[in-house]
Amino acid sequence: MQTVPNYSRQIPYSILALILKYEGSLGHDLALDYIGGVYIHVYRNILGWVPQPETHTKQFLQLANHLYSSKIKFGKRLGPIRKTRRMVKHMKPWRIAFQNELYIILKYIEREALDVVVPWPRNVVELML
Repeated sequence: MQTVPNYSRQIPYSILALILKYEGSLGHDLALDYIGGVYIHVYRNILGWVPQPETHTKQFLQLANHLYSSKIKFGKRLGPIRKTRRMVKHMKPWRIAFQNELYIILKYIEREALDVVVPWPRNVVELML
């Protein structure tokens, strides 16, 4: 019977989280799954068709944070806003590789990965720039 490797025996979780965030793009994959919880037609209606989540991650994170914090699930003009199921596409390789240890590692980087430091735009025109 194979034993499951324990990566934390060699490296502390805080250092492992830091390495995976910058070298392994764990934070970016976490942000893309967070962004994926909102329907794409909502982003396209507000941001337009040009920006993509992979290239304009900060703009999409700002909008996703606002939509999640407002608790609105259905808009009159936009229709459904938030998906009922969470997106797991980008984090799936990380879940396979680290299994139960991933949740411990995510505690160290989740706040930094999903928090956008730039101030929120005052209107929709500033958001599009």
